[in-house]
Amino acid sequence: MKLKKISILFILLPLCIFFTACSKENDNAPKQSENIIDFEQGNMNFTEGAGEQTFSFTTNTAWVVSVASTRNRGVPWCTVAPTSGNAGSHTIKVTTTPNETYDDRSVTVTLKAGAEVKSFVVSQKQKDALLLTNDKFEVDQAGGTVTVEVKSNVSYTATIGEECKDWIKESNSTRALSTTTKSYTVAMNEDGKKREGSIIFSDGSLTETVHIYQAGGSIILLSQNDCHVSASGEEITVELRSNCDYEVVMPSVDWIKETMTRGMSSHTLHYTVAPNDSYDGRKTEIIYRDKSDSSIADTLTILQAQKDAIIISEKEVKVGSEGGTVEVKIDANVDFEMQLPDVEWISETSTRGLSTHKKYLKIAENTGETSRTAEVVFKNTTSGIEETLTVSQSAKGKRVKVHVEKAGTLSDYIAESEKLNVEELEVSGNLGGKDIAFIREMAGTYNHANTEGKLVYLDMTEANIVADGEYYLPNSSGKEYLPTENTIGERMFTSRGLQTILLPKSVTSIDDRAFSSCHSLNKVVIYENSVKTIGMAAFEYCSSLADIVLPEGVTTIARSAFWGCSSLSRIDLPEGVTTIGHSAFYGCEKLSSVKLPNSLTTIEGFAFSGCNGLTITIPDNVESMSMLTFPTVLDLI
Repeated sequence: MKLKKISILFILLPLCIFFTACSKENDNAPKQSENIIDFEQGNMNFTEGAGEQTFSFTTNTAWVVSVASTRNRGVPWCTVAPTSGNAGSHTIKVTTTPNETYDDRSVTVTLKAGAEVKSFVVSQKQKDALLLTNDKFEVDQAGGTVTVEVKSNVSYTATIGEECKDWIKESNSTRALSTTTKSYTVAMNEDGKKREGSIIFSDGSLTETVHIYQAGGSIILLSQNDCHVSASGEEITVELRSNCDYEVVMPSVDWIKETMTRGMSSHTLHYTVAPNDSYDGRKTEIIYRDKSDSSIADTLTILQAQKDAIIISEKEVKVGSEGGTVEVKIDANVDFEMQLPDVEWISETSTRGLSTHKKYLKIAENTGETSRTAEVVFKNTTSGIEETLTVSQSAKGKRVKVHVEKAGTLSDYIAESEKLNVEELEVSGNLGGKDIAFIREMAGTYNHANTEGKLVYLDMTEANIVADGEYYLPNSSGKEYLPTENTIGERMFTSRGLQTILLPKSVTSIDDRAFSSCHSLNKVVIYENSVKTIGMAAFEYCSSLADIVLPEGVTTIARSAFWGCSSLSRIDLPEGVTTIGHSAFYGCEKLSSVKLPNSLTTIEGFAFSGCNGLTITIPDNVESMSMLTFPTVLDLI
């Protein structure tokens, strides 16, 4: 059917006239001559594993078979062979690769001979999964609510263990897409001892267990249970938590004594450990127990090194990319040797007045893109006693690759003197509030007037954003800018310089104003089946944004999401999007083409206002659309 292109005024011409006209054209379409004979293939279904099926047909002319493109842009998971031929009878093999995702997938296979076209759908079952985001919960004596997030694509049952049915009860649960949030109420523990319960999630073959631990009536808890002391002796401090009267049982040894201080606290205790003059290590225990119930207790074990010990002042040193000399102080009462790692960038050097208990390491300049780490061992070859020093060096250059194992430590890998010169950053691992603040400074942020960072390219594909309780933006007027798990938060990456951002695969939400007023930002990569919602004003005034692909999984384009993105010329909204919010694309003056999905039901007011050159097709499923959604005059198809 050839559609007519009509210029209309929304005020004057109802859409129903247009749709009626199209229906009549369909009724009068001429029938094609039959070129494909004996084609009876229906839709094909495959299990999640690799598979192979065939279909047959006869034609009286040349033919081709094709498989529609899939949105993941990777290696095709469905192929056909052969793909073309001449008149006659033919059998085509359809092959699928294993489905390693947690979603069903499908694709259309099309047979064309002359002007005639036949097609059918190939579907493949998903990989079954039953996953818990957390399988251990600790609840205090007063009880409370435990929330378990279950991600699954199979039907399952949740069974509370027999041992805890009387004190764990299921409460209201919620469901969103394939994630279910199960809530359980834990009653107050009136027993004097801690208790343990379990909840089993199962579909018959897949099983996951949640363990719930609840504290008892009395608590005595040490901040640490083992304390290692050098042979020279030292003062140690013990931090203790308790909710009962307790007593301290000291060991029958003369080398450890309690130290009395002016600032004595019942929960901070100090002890003096005497020097160890023997050639054997020694060990003792201090017991802290409830005066009324000695079974409630915690024990501190003190282990003191023997006389022939090697102790270094620091277990780890961090060096900037420019290199330099590192001094290592060693406390030792035996001969030792320093064993250097098998790397070219660490060597021993010397200085005037070198002490036998100091070593100097020369660290070469790191001109590569990746930070590096090596270990230096100090060892007594007779007794085998050894200590290890870890040397970490940051990278230098316009492009830097960093893996952040512990959130908050990105600054350990990029020297303060170098952070404003890095132009491209590829970061993996765990990013907390301090790490994001550091990246913002590298890119030149609006709230740091003197920051002249040069960062333009940021790849966070393999990173996770974690809620570590640290601010990524100084709090303003009571507003707390703290990271949330797997979320691009409000104003998180507002910057003067960033041009390209690859979001983490683990991100599930882009919150309100996440990239608001990033005038230099021209490309954002969002990975498939990751983000569900584009928040309010998320890309507001990103005036250079020209390239963004919204993947399958997105359901909502919130209010003003792309307001003022004046460089955006085209955008395809994936299947699954149901709502386009008020003023979502307001003022996108270069936007000339928008593909709307069949899933769309609501287009709110002024959604495309100011898009004066826009050509658009309205899906049949749209139920609600304001008369002010579009410019006064626009092309509809």
